[in-house]
Amino acid sequence: MGRDLLGPEKVEDLFGTIENGKFYGWPFYMQYRQQILPDVAMMDSAKAQHIKVPGKPPVAYCGFLSHSAPLGLEYFQNFNDPLLNNSFLVALHGSTSVWRKRGNAVVKITGKNKYEDIVSGFLEGKEDKDRKGRPCDVMMNDASSFFVTDDKNGVLYYIYKQ
Repeated sequence: MGRDLLGPEKVEDLFGTIENGKFYGWPFYMQYRQQILPDVAMMDSAKAQHIKVPGKPPVAYCGFLSHSAPLGLEYFQNFNDPLLNNSFLVALHGSTSVWRKRGNAVVKITGKNKYEDIVSGFLEGKEDKDRKGRPCDVMMNDASSFFVTDDKNGVLYYIYKQ
């Protein structure tokens, strides 16, 4: 698999645990669908320059579709709503290539490489005019509410369950 075969869809945005001093793949490896794949062009370049390539990195817990652009996250502990309690919520800012229809939501990580929309509606088509907002961060306010920032509109949304 060469660099030209990676393509714009394969390098996922990752969510996982980071530990000091560990190697996480770049620029020699990428993660795609819970698999670590080598970048053959980078491997060949390293070999030609006598650079020792580290072994494969660990698989991250969750890979978001490429161009989702995860920015902010929050762990919802002791939250009153069982749907969100003890869950990570992540603000997906979205691609600059609007036609990809990636991100543009606040999602809940539900398992390995699985997540679901919690707050959506920021993009209603495939053109710039269809983008209604761009979530940047999510922050738990108290046991029954949270905030979402939106840098397209310069606003802070207050979200609570009635």
